[in-house]
Amino acid sequence: MAVVLAVLASGCSDPQKQARKALEEKGYGTSVKEMIIAAAAGDVESLDLFVGMGMDIDATDSVGNTALIKAAGGGHSRAVERILGLGADPRHRNSMGRDALITSSAKGFEHVSRMLLSRGGDLEVKDAEGWSALSIAAFNGHADVVSLLSSQASPSALDDALLVASFNGSEEGIGRLLGAGADINTRSPA
Repeated sequence: MAVVLAVLASGCSDPQKQARKALEEKGYGTSVKEMIIAAAAGDVESLDLFVGMGMDIDATDSVGNTALIKAAGGGHSRAVERILGLGADPRHRNSMGRDALITSSAKGFEHVSRMLLSRGGDLEVKDAEGWSALSIAAFNGHADVVSLLSSQASPSALDDALLVASFNGSEEGIGRLLGAGADINTRSPA
């Protein structure tokens, strides 16, 4: 943020040109792809510069990823917080149907998942393969994320997560699902 303020305070008549110049000095181009690279790296200062040069914070790359999805997938809580503060849509989905909550939950970033839930993330969203944030966290054995998400999940979502956790998840995650009310006798759909 300090660089953005310095650029804007430098007296240049065109803040967008100054933001572009500052990005180039940091080694970034000025495309959406470059903004998403900055987000994936958690580079909050550069994200502010991209927005300062007029880029839409919800702009997408060729597969529909936004800066928020990439920052969430990297576990960069400061970047996620800043991107949400810039008005990003937490419900945006990429071409695989994954949003930021599914992406952060798949990798076990409980702090980022918590932030996304508090800012409009939707537990009911499923990606193109049928994975919800809870089911993919359970499958990957991320017990802390399972606890967070299961506290707000529907009974059917708990049961689905228990089924996938039984294939690959951790004992701790399975225990947390059962503690949240998942039915131990749940069956796979026919």
